[in-house]
Amino acid sequence: MRKGEQAEILEKFYQLHGQAVMRFLARRVTYHQACDLFQDVFLAAANNTEKLIAARSPGAWLLAIAHNLLCNYFRDKRNVVSLTESIPAKEPDTNIFITSVAEAIKLLPQNSQEIMLLRWYDQLTYEEIALVLNIPIGTVRSRLHNAIVKLRKIMAQEQGEIHL
Repeated sequence: MRKGEQAEILEKFYQLHGQAVMRFLARRVTYHQACDLFQDVFLAAANNTEKLIAARSPGAWLLAIAHNLLCNYFRDKRNVVSLTESIPAKEPDTNIFITSVAEAIKLLPQNSQEIMLLRWYDQLTYEEIALVLNIPIGTVRSRLHNAIVKLRKIMAQEQGEIHL
């Protein structure tokens, strides 16, 4: 593949999926760290253009790279930062229910937080979540189900019975 073709392909995927990748990263680390990791995601994509083109879901493939880079970042830096410390705040006082759900997600265990963030904020399909986390789709379904059950219990304790 020629350099010019590779650049055009990367530009196309950057235009289609760049914002989603940046949002994914920015919710989990500081903005400056997210910018560095964002560059690393697209550098990895540039080094694996054939895999990017062949991916069933290029957006999920890029998020999988971002997820792996985040795991390495936290492992290397020994950062023990909860994913929810950077959950974006919704518009204040615009929707109390959404704000309370976001706060309740912060109380979930780490793997439940991650699955909820990928489904709720990133709006990924089960198949895409499985690809990002490198787990079977059945595990995605069970983790998401368990996370929702835990979330309902938290919400019920804090606000009375709520149906999600």
